[in-house]
Amino acid sequence: MDFARSFSFITEDKDWFKKVGIAALLVLTGIGSIGAMGWVVEITKRVANGDPEPLPGWENIGDYFINGLKLMGVTLVWSLPIILLTICSTILLIPASEGFASYDDASVFMVIMTMCLSVLVILYSLVVGLLAAPLFGLIGEGLSFSELIKPNKAFALLKTNIGGYLLAFFAGSIISTILSSIGVIACFIGAFFGTAFGYGVMGHLIGQAHAQAREKLAMEPIPEE
Repeated sequence: MDFARSFSFITEDKDWFKKVGIAALLVLTGIGSIGAMGWVVEITKRVANGDPEPLPGWENIGDYFINGLKLMGVTLVWSLPIILLTICSTILLIPASEGFASYDDASVFMVIMTMCLSVLVILYSLVVGLLAAPLFGLIGEGLSFSELIKPNKAFALLKTNIGGYLLAFFAGSIISTILSSIGVIACFIGAFFGTAFGYGVMGHLIGQAHAQAREKLAMEPIPEE
């Protein structure tokens, strides 16, 4: 994994400040983060394909929003079991908290069940988080929503290069958080610029991991639009 390249490729683009600045403004609006995530998908696609201009502009912002919605929609579908487990855990915890003072068997049992459900929620959330990295690449391949919600392709990619995807997604997320914090010190808008810059770094790292996984699986290159 080339960490140095994931930073330098941004500033090597002559219009990098404008491109990252637009992403920052979108992040600032909140709802615009959907488009920013689609921008990351495009970066992932370009890096995985070895595109000589890996930092995309915003001419196709509509496509970025569509891909961002795909990312959000698929992760939401994948997260439905987490939501159901959380609801069940909350329902069990309410009567348990009311009767826990008496330490009756029913309340103790419900507390134990709540703890077990909480562990399941954490483990399942981790799985969804792991699958999110190859999902960026699969969306870039142009797969339909119905294909994307089936986790088999994401699992296959993740299994092939789990170390690379783990490093790319979590390191990228951490870098984005750090850059955002540094931006806060500089000024308020700097936090969003730092976040957007970090998104670019994360996209490049995931693109590297996706290229490695595809090579191992002998997959066809992502088709250009």
